[in-house]
Amino acid sequence: VHTLAVGHNGDVFAGGQFVMETPSGFATNLARWNGTNWSPVGVTLTGCGGFACSPEIFALTVAPNGDLIAGGNFTQAGPLAVNYVARWDGTNWSALGAGASFQNVKALAYRGNDLYMGGDFTQVGSLTVNRFARWNGTNWFSISNGMNSAVAALAVTPNGIYAGGEFSTAGGQTANRIAKWGGRELPTLNGPSPITVANSPAIGTLVPVTVSVSHPCGSAMTLTWNVDGGAAEEVSSVPAISNASPQSISFTNLYAPGVHTLVVTLDDGVSGPVIFSTTVTVLTPARLVDSR
Repeated sequence: VHTLAVGHNGDVFAGGQFVMETPSGFATNLARWNGTNWSPVGVTLTGCGGFACSPEIFALTVAPNGDLIAGGNFTQAGPLAVNYVARWDGTNWSALGAGASFQNVKALAYRGNDLYMGGDFTQVGSLTVNRFARWNGTNWFSISNGMNSAVAALAVTPNGIYAGGEFSTAGGQTANRIAKWGGRELPTLNGPSPITVANSPAIGTLVPVTVSVSHPCGSAMTLTWNVDGGAAEEVSSVPAISNASPQSISFTNLYAPGVHTLVVTLDDGVSGPVIFSTTVTVLTPARLVDSR
């Protein structure tokens, strides 16, 4: 047995290289303990990379929704190609995109809703990742320049992800077999200086406000726009991207005459919110009064 994980209901999953006889059939390399009995977990994960090899499970973790994620040296779940990493939803196995390419997955860990994966692999599909990659539920992403040799262990803390293994560099920097990625990688939120609108009609005017956002890890984010307190005026979603380039997001609001406070909150769900504030001043033309 190489790895253990505990499901949300308290069931224990064991992975490795073994065959176990259970009351409900033989469990090969992966088994579940419900407190009373062992049982298989779906169809057996089979196939492997290399010559004269045997399927094996090196890593298990549980997703925020309770699904089990398995990584190791296997390529099939029944007829389904899964390529070294697979998801079990309690009924069926499914692939995580293209999976790893031709090399073992040895470590898995969740940070927020993102899955981090380490191992011997250098690619996921056609994307070069160099032994360390992130899955956001839809796509795989590289992390910096990865490592120059295998990643064998991952641990998540509130301040980042620790990776251990056989590598001597991480992200192009010297890192003797252990390195930290991330820390509290805060997103960036920039916006305009105070805005003044002159010659507005008495009802006010529609004013577009544009902010620029980016994230050092390319994570998905949520923008909340609030005018003068109270309920949110608008919520904007910023999708995950594979680089940290800024993205421009605009919000248009009808501002009545007067001085208004606009507060924009940016949140990636992991590092805590980043807040930007500015004012919008709306002026109406002075009215001429006949004093006769």
